[in-house]
Amino acid sequence: MSNGPRYIVGLRMKLSSLTSLTDDDIRGTVLQKLREELIRRGQSGDVTLRLRASQEISP
Repeated sequence: MSNGPRYIVGLRMKLSSLTSLTDDDIRGTVLQKLREELIRRGQSGDVTLRLRASQEISP
């Protein structure tokens, strides 16, 4: 881990899916894809993403 500046960023997302997503699905797939995209756009590989909460909404 680097000794440089550390930041905490809050992010609110709305996802649409044809199937129901569990918290495990979000952690395993959505956060991984988001991490890959951040790295692809230049973020260092030591980024950590966590799911704080999820809420299913009706259409």
